[in-house]
This record gives sequence, C-alpha cells and structure tokens, in this order.
Amino acid sequence: MPFSWVRLSSHTSRKIRECMGDSTLKVRFEECVGRIVADAGGTLEQLWFEQNGKFAHGHIRWETPEQKAHIVYDLEADQVVDLVSPQEIDELADARKSAG
Repeated sequence: MPFSWVRLSSHTSRKIRECMGDSTLKVRFEECVGRIVADAGGTLEQLWFEQNGKFAHGHIRWETPEQKAHIVYDLEADQVVDLVSPQEIDELADARKSAG
C-alpha cells in the first residue's frame, strides 16, 4: 500500500473544524484526522505536530490515487510527499530501463 506524508493546518479544513467542534485538544484533532482519512478509504499511521501547534504532519496509507486525492482534498493538505519502499523504487527503475 502506498503512503504519503502530508502537512496540514490545524485550523483550516472544513471537515476537521466540523469534527473538532469547540475542542482545541490535539488528541481530538488526531482522532478527527484519522476519521477523515478512514472515511476516504485510507489509514492514518502517525500524526506529529510542529512545535507551534499550527501544523501537523500525517503519515497516511492509501490504496488508490483516488483515495489519496480525497484524503488530500478533505484535509486541505498543503504539502504532500509520496514515498515508496526501496524494492518499489528498484522495480520502477527496472521498468523504466525496459521501456527505454
């Protein structure tokens, strides 16, 4: 399953604000992000905050590009980095050489 690191604001996403209600607890934020990611078909593996508390970085797993697109849109992520395993990068390199 592919995964991405996403950076998101703890104040902007409409879905996050609706889920949070009046809470300002970061553990509640993590629960909401997990729920939003799960609703789109993915899994939140980890969530870490920058020390200013305004931005979080989430490690999310997804099965299809469509799921990832929904997750990024729903979280209003402003940075997304897709990561692959060493084996996957070797397979990609072999496929590119073969096509070449």
